[in-house]
Amino acid sequence: MGGPDRSLNPVMALTLLLWGFTMIALGEPLWPLIIAVPLAVYSKLLFALLPAYAWLSIPPFLVLLVLYGFEAALETTFRVVLVAFIFTASIGLVNPLDYVALASTLKLPPAAGLTIPLVFKLTLYMRYTVSEAIAALTGRGFKGLKLYTKLPIPLTVHVITSSTMLAEALHQKKLSKPPWKPKLGPLDAAVAAYILAATLITLIF
Repeated sequence: MGGPDRSLNPVMALTLLLWGFTMIALGEPLWPLIIAVPLAVYSKLLFALLPAYAWLSIPPFLVLLVLYGFEAALETTFRVVLVAFIFTASIGLVNPLDYVALASTLKLPPAAGLTIPLVFKLTLYMRYTVSEAIAALTGRGFKGLKLYTKLPIPLTVHVITSSTMLAEALHQKKLSKPPWKPKLGPLDAAVAAYILAATLITLIF
């Protein structure tokens, strides 16, 4: 997740997310792509989430390729991946504590603000867990189909253990209303300027 010196204001992140979805719906995916990919790299989540992007793109592409042909499959898969990029670029650059502050401002329980960062952390954790489980099973001599049939067992144990630890940690950590409000920074100004310029260019041309 982005730190205080490299983070987006949560309101600006949501603005970028909604703007990106709107541009895609209007048939203008190039503008969201131009900003989403660099921001996703900047957030340091792009390469960490590559397996998730592959999972989002390859199976749908293969299904659509059979049903509708190459061009339709490529276009639809591109839009799906672009939505994932925008989500990563916007939501992933917000300081987790700023989500807590925003939740409190909206009169929500402060713990509700941790939902989004927890999804990111759990995604990265599951990627690590899967690789560790495969390595452990491979070391015990399992290969091919037999390896993958055994994989759910260690993964289930990991999920139960991590879920229990997370529940206990949130129960022990009493999150009160934070005494600060998320501030706007240079990154927010750059993103806002890009959104405004891209929108004006689209409307004019």
